Amino acid sequence: CDLLSIDYAEAMRRKKLGDSDDEFQMARQTSKIANFGFLGGLSAKNLIAYALGKYGVRLTLAQAVELRRIWGQRWAESRTYFDYVNDLVNSCGGTIVHMRSGHVRGGCSFTDTANSFFQELGAKVAKQALWDVQRESYCPGGSLEGARTVLFVHDEITGELPEEDAPELAEGMADLMIRAARVWCPDVPIKVEASLVRCYGKGKRVIDASGRLAVWEG
Repeated sequence: CDLLSIDYAEAMRRKKLGDSDDEFQMARQTSKIANFGFLGGLSAKNLIAYALGKYGVRLTLAQAVELRRIWGQRWAESRTYFDYVNDLVNSCGGTIVHMRSGHVRGGCSFTDTANSFFQELGAKVAKQALWDVQRESYCPGGSLEGARTVLFVHDEITGELPEEDAPELAEGMADLMIRAARVWCPDVPIKVEASLVRCYGKGKRVIDASGRLAVWEG
């Protein structure tokens, strides 16, 4: 919204247009670069290599500096966060204790510390969800018996499912992911949408006339 100077309602409308709105998609991708890079402690200069290497997006130094300014203006609380991170690195020798899990990580730099607190809980959620789905898929009598996970990317679990039971199994996988999130992030609203496709890709969620999950044939 900030990059395009539009309000949130307009952004949601344009998001639904998908790949047909190139300007919005590029702004959304650039925002991801800023949100993950800057909160992890990157400078504007270092963001250039991060954007190209991880997202394939080319930024000039002037663009990165402006992006840093807009990001910092939107998330003003990041200044307090970075002050906290800096104090930890200087006072604790780079040893941090993660929230909720109590896991200890040592030898952390400024960016290590910033990124750990930023993404660690999300990683815990993803790993918990993956474990729970495997348990219910492979253990005798599991609620996902017949499902087989074939791919795990970031926050997405892709499985091969017997077609006759696929709607219920897919919804069951989504429910387990939500439950895992509630364990680690109980105060954060979590939504998971299951979809069915015959070939791997970003399928859309389709519901048939009976209210049952159906295969997206796009």
